[in-house]
Amino acid sequence: MKVIQMERNELLRERKRIEARVTRNLMRTNAIIFTLPKTANGMILSFSPFNINSSTNSFVKSESRWKYSHISNRLHTFKDERNKLEEEIRKYINFKEKDYIHTILSKFIYYEFSVRYCIKNKLPIISKHNHNKMKKLINKWKELSKNMHYKPTKQEKRKLKKLVRAERNDVIKRIKR
Repeated sequence: MKVIQMERNELLRERKRIEARVTRNLMRTNAIIFTLPKTANGMILSFSPFNINSSTNSFVKSESRWKYSHISNRLHTFKDERNKLEEEIRKYINFKEKDYIHTILSKFIYYEFSVRYCIKNKLPIISKHNHNKMKKLINKWKELSKNMHYKPTKQEKRKLKKLVRAERNDVIKRIKR
């Protein structure tokens, strides 16, 4: 079925399947992980196809990346609670549509970045009071987003941590030689 024809629940299930598959492939192939995707609280997240290409020595086919990207973009079009929060955040800083929402929101938590973004894009500079309101909305948005991604099991998290540690130990051994 085409991505455009899929319902929200089908899209969520498919995106979680892709995240689970690529995360398990990493462990199966014993890939070297340079950085583990984590939340601000230190919770380990699943890998997206983009994360795998940028933070491991493994590679995901462009077909999977394309499908994942289109599913994610389609999920952002539904008028759900997350979308309402995005619209409220846009009242404070009207960020560009082309920016990936999750990356831009993680940077907007910092007031200095928000001010630089406003200056660069010729937007009115946000006050500290409004910035704090926007930060609360961003945190709510992130909480809602947790349920829309695959959650690695405890065993998977343990294996992922070992893959990161193994790489560090190898590097240390090479340096000592």
